[in-house]
Amino acid sequence: MPRLDAAGREEAVRRYIAGENSVAVGKALGITSSAVRQLLQHRGIERRSQKRPRKHPIPDLPTFTEDEYAAERWRPVAGWSDLYEVSDLGRVRSLDRVVVRSDGKRRRYPFQHSGIRSLEFT
Repeated sequence: MPRLDAAGREEAVRRYIAGENSVAVGKALGITSSAVRQLLQHRGIERRSQKRPRKHPIPDLPTFTEDEYAAERWRPVAGWSDLYEVSDLGRVRSLDRVVVRSDGKRRRYPFQHSGIRSLEFT
């Protein structure tokens, strides 16, 4: 692994500040990306966040008042009436049910609101 001279270290810092990531800088200069990160850390340059924006951002959910929630009416879903209900506010919930497993044990699944934002039944 070659060691960088002063000019090489300056080139690494310049490339990183210009927007290249540590892997690209390392490949261009013939060193590892971890060596680039160590150099940057030694120089006091903060590491850029690796977080990328979501491809499909989650839309904001509608907000309802307490009165609207209190007046919410639930209707069974056609074809799934023993499992799910949909409210007039567009929320989906599953109903209480008991499932008997193949070993004879019973498992109770209590009612819960799902995190599903939209549901399409065909």
